[in-house]
Amino acid sequence: MSDEASSGDAESACGATRRLARFAVRTQIADLPPAARLQGVRAFVNWAGCVVGARSHESVAGVRDALAVYSGPEEATAFGARRRFSMMQAALFNSMAASVRVFEDTYLAATVHPTSPVAAAALAVGEHLHASGEAVLAALIVGDEITCRAANMLTRPPAKWHLGLYMTGIAGGIGAAVAAARLMQLGERETAWAIGMAVMHAAGVRALHGTQSTYMMAGNAARAGVQAALLARAGVTSTETALEAPRGFADVFASRPNIGAATDRLGEVYEMLEIAYKPWPCGVVAHAGIDGCLMLQRKHRIEAALIDRVEIDICAAGVALCGVRHPRDHMQCRNSLHHWAAVSLLRGQATIAEEMLTGDAGVRALRGRIHATAAPEMAADAARVRIVMRDGRTLEEHIDHCLGSRERPMDDGALDDKFLGQARVVMGEAEAHDALAACREIAGARDVTSLVAALDR
Repeated sequence: MSDEASSGDAESACGATRRLARFAVRTQIADLPPAARLQGVRAFVNWAGCVVGARSHESVAGVRDALAVYSGPEEATAFGARRRFSMMQAALFNSMAASVRVFEDTYLAATVHPTSPVAAAALAVGEHLHASGEAVLAALIVGDEITCRAANMLTRPPAKWHLGLYMTGIAGGIGAAVAAARLMQLGERETAWAIGMAVMHAAGVRALHGTQSTYMMAGNAARAGVQAALLARAGVTSTETALEAPRGFADVFASRPNIGAATDRLGEVYEMLEIAYKPWPCGVVAHAGIDGCLMLQRKHRIEAALIDRVEIDICAAGVALCGVRHPRDHMQCRNSLHHWAAVSLLRGQATIAEEMLTGDAGVRALRGRIHATAAPEMAADAARVRIVMRDGRTLEEHIDHCLGSRERPMDDGALDDKFLGQARVVMGEAEAHDALAACREIAGARDVTSLVAALDR
């Protein structure tokens, strides 16, 4: 079959790109179910807390300082910089900040962190255009939904994808482009073009994990999304079948791609309702193992020196992505189940402060006695932790669903505490509570510049 015939058949049979563009353009805030609107607010609160808490992080500040001279017009705020940048650059820096402590949200079905690039793009464009909070919120919801659906094309059976791909870098730019295009009030054709141009920039490999450039993947997705919308608005053309065409997004990034996953019950079932929020600042596939260690420590008040070994059974992705036994620094420890299991048992907690214990002698010694094994039957949010003590006792805990998963979600109170815990690092108590209130009330903001001001104190 010729390429032309295959492309035509794909468009007539699926038309995934154009259907998603139509959904993005036509869906009004009133069309969104209350649960989706609530999830959008929760996603924004979680994202904003991560951005504010890491706005001065060395990884973000270094990139910001290096690229500031190339920024262009002062259109939108990069939090913590005390100046404005182009929409593209502001989206880049803020998405990096949201990702840098690995504390962002997760759509676990495809291991993608949708809100990091989508919210960064939506807020940058919304600030420049003086959009309402309701408009930015709707763009975020639609962008997150399309990010999840694009990722599902690559991961939902029978699709198979390579574990080395960083899904946020691959799919996040698509959602960011949709959010930006919606705020720019582009039509269906131009939004489809923007999706295509975002696909052209889709990239991200996990070999970079544990380096400062890791967070550029999410940042580049946000920047690419804004750029794609700007180009489409200017009339720069693209294909309208970028997602489903032969040698397009799904065909290139997956074997046996699931094209139908992009539009299955679109507008009826919201995949973004499955987005979960992290209680621990590390790779999400390590969370169940952390839960098990924390639970055993709280139950038994374990003295770490008396532990002979710790055996943790988790999903295969958990071992592949978080199997670093001895991380070289605090950045690499974010992908180390061994580190977070060790600090959980030694300190009874797993907060941002514990990532700085990478070189601690006691932590290092205990990491050496922790063994992680891939269990094919384990779900991504499950783990089995077995601690063998030197006196022969065995302590065991099975986690069916980790904290933060769909079955055990963080409630609004926990999300608020997470936000405040990060915000207090960079602003006073009253200011942190004011910023949280502004995020919670995003839908009522007449102009999101007031929200930006509350977050950038």
